[in-house]
Amino acid sequence: MQLIMGMLLRRRCKSYALKRITIIDTWFTALLMTHHEDFMQCQDKGNYDWGLSMKAYVTGKSIGNLMKSEFLRNVDVVYVPMNWGSCHWVGLVINLQLRNVLILDPFSAPFPDEQVSVMIKPVTELLPSLLKRFAIPALTENLTTEPFDWSRASSIYDNNGDGDCGPVSCKFLEMHAHGLGVADMARLTDDVVSRFRKVYAMDTYATFVDSPNQAA
Repeated sequence: MQLIMGMLLRRRCKSYALKRITIIDTWFTALLMTHHEDFMQCQDKGNYDWGLSMKAYVTGKSIGNLMKSEFLRNVDVVYVPMNWGSCHWVGLVINLQLRNVLILDPFSAPFPDEQVSVMIKPVTELLPSLLKRFAIPALTENLTTEPFDWSRASSIYDNNGDGDCGPVSCKFLEMHAHGLGVADMARLTDDVVSRFRKVYAMDTYATFVDSPNQAA
């Protein structure tokens, strides 16, 4: 997953920058999950120790010099995968301006909405405070720390538990970033998934092995 997301960013960063969007790696959501309980129990949330890594994501330092990606200053929409239960991947479309998270789930059956509302809390509950702490003050002056809203896309391709939820989540994010919608995601088939898995593997190899220093 990390390599696929890194490959997409390297290859698409220029077009993403023009759209004020970015793709980041799975470590971001993993860190949010790690911090969630401690932050919610912290009495002095304004001085909570987020660590350097979380600050780096907000300030755009986590992806090096590939593109300017400071939240709210350069980026309005963040695309990132999230792992649920150590066995299932979903794609998140986080709109920082509209304060909502769209979940692109390639196999929704195991997680009813009641469970999703719990799984997504590390993102919806922590992001407002994270932005308030590290984003440019002039851009967060009127920002509240109320949780972001969330929704889960319906009627999209269902991988039906075939074990391809990781690559399919990445493909959903890639499609959404290119302006494609739910109807387009519904047109994916098992054969298409099998083909783009192979393309992802070849493109990732070409990006990080054949051309490890390649600029996006």
